Amino acid sequence: MKYGMIADFTDRTIVLTGASGFLGRAFAKRIAKLGASCILIDQNLIALKQMADRLSKISSAKHHCFQVDFTNSKNIETAIAQITETHNCIDTLINNAAFTGDSTIEGWGTDFPNQSLRAWHLALQVNLTSCFTMAQKLMPLMKSSDNASIINIGSIYAKLAPDYSIYEGTNMHNPAAYGASKAGLIHLTKWLAATLGPEIRVNAISPGGIYRQQDEQFVRRYTHKTVLKRMATEEDIVPAMIFLASDNARYITGQNLVIDGGYSIL
Repeated sequence: MKYGMIADFTDRTIVLTGASGFLGRAFAKRIAKLGASCILIDQNLIALKQMADRLSKISSAKHHCFQVDFTNSKNIETAIAQITETHNCIDTLINNAAFTGDSTIEGWGTDFPNQSLRAWHLALQVNLTSCFTMAQKLMPLMKSSDNASIINIGSIYAKLAPDYSIYEGTNMHNPAAYGASKAGLIHLTKWLAATLGPEIRVNAISPGGIYRQQDEQFVRRYTHKTVLKRMATEEDIVPAMIFLASDNARYITGQNLVIDGGYSIL
């Protein structure tokens, strides 16, 4: 890959967690078209295999699937051990898996007095601890790359307190554990950048709200608070992920790129 050129990831291997989610699927499709071999990691093995089949139709590179429960550290380590048996080099790690919770988890989508320690621990395990584990265990394979890069997917709520007015009258929530875990991930990004350099670059991307057919009231209020007057799409985030993984970003490390349409500056 040459400076200033359109990114070419031929013969590059990308590890992508949260691969079956909205952002994961969008990124995998784009990076596969650019020649990368993808190691797809998530909980839903059926969805991963379907995705690998789709990637094989648009890319001649080989793609692999690993089913992982990110709430279980031993499960993560087992998958990494399998990866190290079949690969001798990893070029990019995308820590994209995220615990955003749902109404079935007791003590998550509720007011602060009722937020549970179990929900807190689950969020920190997936959003922070799993990223630590993935980076630590894959580090030896990444040092074999000539442009190794880790990209952590954070959130604007790593730096912003929630504005509860945009959630009023909806069933949406912003529990303490989500922002706290993402804030920890941003600091981990800086710590890893200082620790793993110069061999491995480490950066974060903090998206703002991504439109996924949320409550109309929320969308209207959120959009009003952005400079660009719309919510993001996955296609607004993926190019930044491609850039940070490419040789065009080889002098960038320890940074947190906020992509929020200007939400955080108002």
